Amino acid sequence: MKYAKKLLIAGLFVQAICGSAFAATEASTTESVAAYAARQESIQADTALIQTKKDLRAFFALKTGSNPLNLLSQEAKSRLLDRSLYDAAGRITTIYTGDIEQELSPGNSYKVLALFGAQSLAAWLNNGKVATKLDMSVLDYVQAGEIRPYLRNSYCNGGYCTDGDRLVCVVKNCTPPHLNQ
Repeated sequence: MKYAKKLLIAGLFVQAICGSAFAATEASTTESVAAYAARQESIQADTALIQTKKDLRAFFALKTGSNPLNLLSQEAKSRLLDRSLYDAAGRITTIYTGDIEQELSPGNSYKVLALFGAQSLAAWLNNGKVATKLDMSVLDYVQAGEIRPYLRNSYCNGGYCTDGDRLVCVVKNCTPPHLNQ
């Protein structure tokens, strides 16, 4: 089981990094690179290991060294659970990223955000802690265009993504501003 978790996390990382590198060659002639990136990010969001408050609590309970959430301090874990927002069904509508940005390097931020299917956001959460090749690779992984399945610096407010510092709105569980008109 422990090996499977490591393999899954490594696979998500390789998929995301390589996916952007090969986007131009894999994208069909009718599909732009930006559309390909949007599709990849949507797949990552839909296959995320943590999609609900229950999922998040279950991952907090995993005490294995391979659990990326263990990279966060206990206080940061509590804030992630308490400051993230959820809909009536318990689905995560907003991810609190303040402590992820403050405490973790880009590479470790990527590992944590991958659990939510939001690994592409790690490049935007650079706190200056660049110490490894992984950190540099993550910072180089800036997708073309805007963040599609997640809106940075916004939160889900009454079903609509709204401006909010250190928060990320989960678009599939909330309505983006451009559709709110």
